[in-house]
Order: sequence, then C-alpha cells, then structure tokens
Amino acid sequence: MIEEVVDTSAGTVALPADTDAERAVLGTIIMDPKRWDHVADIIPSALIARAAESVNGANGPKRKYREPLFFSRQHQMIFGALVYMGERNQAITLPALAATLTKLGVLVEAGGPQYLATLEDDLFSLDHLPDLLKVLLELWQRRVFIREQGNLIADAADTSQSLAEVLERAETALAELTPGNGDSRGLRPIRADADQVFDTIQKRSRG
Repeated sequence: MIEEVVDTSAGTVALPADTDAERAVLGTIIMDPKRWDHVADIIPSALIARAAESVNGANGPKRKYREPLFFSRQHQMIFGALVYMGERNQAITLPALAATLTKLGVLVEAGGPQYLATLEDDLFSLDHLPDLLKVLLELWQRRVFIREQGNLIADAADTSQSLAEVLERAETALAELTPGNGDSRGLRPIRADADQVFDTIQKRSRG
C-alpha cells in the first residue's frame, strides 16, 4: 500500500488516494480504448496533458496543475503513456503500451510487462469508469488542498506579506481546484473546509 503523509495545521495526515481505483481506470482504458471519451469529459485537459509530459519530458507551457492525477507514480507513468499514444492516434493494446513505455525509457519504473498484464484483472464492469474517474478527481483535489494549506499557513506566518495578499493567494489556490470541464460535485466537500483554513490563516497572521 502506497502512503504519503504531510504536516498540516491539523497535524500529520495521510494524503488520500485509491490505488485500486487507479488500477481499474487504467485497466478499463486498456481493455476498451473507446471509453477514453469519459476521461476527456471528466478530467481537466491540462491535467491530462501534464500526464503525457511526465513521461516524454516535453518542455511545453507551464501547466496549471503540479499534483498528478494518479497518486501512484507507477500508475501516473502508465496513464501518461496512454495519453502519449492517444495524442499520436496509436492503437492501445498491452503490447503497444509496453512498447511505448520502453520507447519512453520508463517500462521498468512502470512495473514492466508483468505488471501491465495484471491491470485487466479483477475488472467486474467497464461501465464504472465515469464514477472511478470522479473518485480520482476528488482525491486529487483533496491532495492539492492539503498540500496548498501548508503553503498558505507558511505565507500567513510571513509578516512581510499583507493579509490581503495571503487571502488572495488562498482564494486563487482554491479557485484552481475547479475543473475546467466535467463534473464538479467533488468540490463541495473541499469548499466546506475552506472557511476553516482561511480562519487559521487570519489567526496566524495576527500572531
């Protein structure tokens, strides 16, 4: 089980993730590439583009999102390879995916052919892809929020910055969690936490 913890104003917390859901998403796309439309409908395009850049080393424009959609680096690389293949209109099959990862020099880091072959295991329905993608998007939003909270509190403790500047950064960071496309229902629990974070920032700014 992959786990990463970070320090926040609420103490040390584990970043939320669901690697089983990540596996299911990858397996579904490999088994039925036509379902890729669901990815494009739900996941922000800049977040998809970032995945391809994470494996091909392209020096494209600075992306809005730094946190990868997939918590597992292994899964993020596989997803990035799938995006890379899609951008080039390449047929998605397990052998073709392995060949692409080899070309990009990350096959071993992505788990090798043996791991790729397991991604189609335990899939009981391909129809759950939209729901799984929404789960991954919400977990991604929560991880970004947790990481950004630490940055905001550090800013609040820096008295060289005005409170207005700190709050503006906080509002901008929260706004960036809003997907550019697709379903945004996952934002509701995140926005419910925003007032608590802003209150913490104000208290620490006042010392």
